[in-house]
Amino acid sequence: MHEPIFHNGELGDLLKEVLGSRGILRLRASGRSMHPAIRDGDVLHVSAVSPSQIGMGDVAVYISPSGSIVAHRALWFASSMDRRYLVSRADSLSAPLEFVPEEHVIARVNCLLRSGGLIPLTGRLRSFEGRFRAVVSLLGHCLIRPVKRRGRAKS
Repeated sequence: MHEPIFHNGELGDLLKEVLGSRGILRLRASGRSMHPAIRDGDVLHVSAVSPSQIGMGDVAVYISPSGSIVAHRALWFASSMDRRYLVSRADSLSAPLEFVPEEHVIARVNCLLRSGGLIPLTGRLRSFEGRFRAVVSLLGHCLIRPVKRRGRAKS
């Protein structure tokens, strides 16, 4: 396992500072967890937003507990013991729900660059598509996960 380059929120602070001065930041996506909406190698255009500006279906950018930058689908916000959490999930149906402390949420993906063209992820139509993907993700979590558990119990 690699030792993180940044510690104790330094990466989040650095990204917030860059976003605060420039407004928009470009990040290259790696991995397949958000496929097909976001593909490995896509360039994400993200802008700083407060967590209250992120809605169901948006792709939120946050710093994970391991210090990685993560862009996953926002499902809802939950509160527990005077803290608010973003509940998010990758679009992959096998992905678990993630509970992200509100203060770790730093941005929202507005659009992405793929094969030379810009693809918006915000706006009316894209917002509807994002919400649809969020609902499918929730249904997958509720329906597919219990089936997998039952299947394991029998073997």
